[in-house]
Amino acid sequence: MNMSERVILCIDDEPIVLDALKEQIQKGFMGECTIEVAESGDEALEVLNDLMKEGLEVPVVIADFIMPGMKGDALLEQMHIANPSAKKILLTGQASIEGIGNAINKAALYRFISKPWEKDDLILTIKEALKSFDQERTILNQNKELHELNTNLEKKVEQRTLELQELNATKDKFFSIIAHDLKNPFNTLMGFTELLLNNLDSYSYEKLNEFISILHDTSRQSYALLENLLDWSRSQTGRIQMLPETVNLFSVAEENINLLNNLAVKKGIKLINNVPPDSKVFADLNMIKTVIRNLLSNAIKYTREQGSISLSMTSEK
Repeated sequence: MNMSERVILCIDDEPIVLDALKEQIQKGFMGECTIEVAESGDEALEVLNDLMKEGLEVPVVIADFIMPGMKGDALLEQMHIANPSAKKILLTGQASIEGIGNAINKAALYRFISKPWEKDDLILTIKEALKSFDQERTILNQNKELHELNTNLEKKVEQRTLELQELNATKDKFFSIIAHDLKNPFNTLMGFTELLLNNLDSYSYEKLNEFISILHDTSRQSYALLENLLDWSRSQTGRIQMLPETVNLFSVAEENINLLNNLAVKKGIKLINNVPPDSKVFADLNMIKTVIRNLLSNAIKYTREQGSISLSMTSEK
C-alpha cells in the first residue's frame, strides 16, 4: 500500500480545531498521509466505513472527548470494533478518568493528549503511533507466514507419513509373498539335492541327468518368480524406469514358455506359442517379459490338468 493511501482520521465538533489539526499534520508529514475530518461520532463512523470500503488504510484516529451525542470513548470503542489495528488518540482537556479508562479498556487507547496541545508533541505522537502500527502489522504478517509454513510442513509430514506407511505395507506384503511363493521351489531344490547327496552312487547317468534338469528348471522358475516380485516391488514404490525399444514378441513368448514349461508339465498342460515369429512391438523389454510371464504363470495355475495354454496376439491400428 502506498503511503498516500494511509489516512489519518480526525474528529472534533469544532471546525477551528479540525482545521488546526489538519494543517499541523499535513505540514508534519509533508503529504505522506491523507487527512480526513469529521465533526461528530456518527459522521466519523460513516467516513471510516467509506474509507475501508475503498481499501484505504486508517492507521491513526484522533478524537475529541467532549462532543454532542456520542462521546469520544464510545466513538473509539465503535471504531475499535470496525478497525481494531488503528491507533486511537484521545485529544481533550475535559476527559474524565472514567472516560479515559473506558477508552483504554474497550478501545485499546494508544495515547491521551491534553488540549491545548503542543504541535511537536502531536506530530511525535502520531509518528510513534504510525511506527507502532507498522510494527504490529509486520508481526501479524510474519505470524501469518509462520502459520502457513507450519500448516504446509504439517501437510508434508502427514503426506510423508502416509507414504512411509504405504512403503511399510508394501514391504510386509513383499516378504509375505516371498515366504509363500518361494517356499515350494526351494523345497524342491532341497529335496532333490538331498537325494543326490545321500544316493549319488546309486543313480544312473540318465536319472542324474533328469534330476539335474529338474533342479535347473526349478532354479530358473525361482529366479523368474523373484524377478516378478522385485519388479512388482519397484512398481509399488515408483522406481521402475520405462525404456521402450523394438522387441520381438515371439522370442519373448518362447523364452517364458521354456522358463515355465516344467510347471506346466507337472499338470500335464501343453504350452503353445502362436505368436507370429516376425511380431515386433515397441515396449520396455523387462516390462513385457514380466507381463507375459505373469500371464503364463496365472494360466498354468488356473488351468485344469491335461489342458492347454495358447499364446497369441492381434494387431490393432
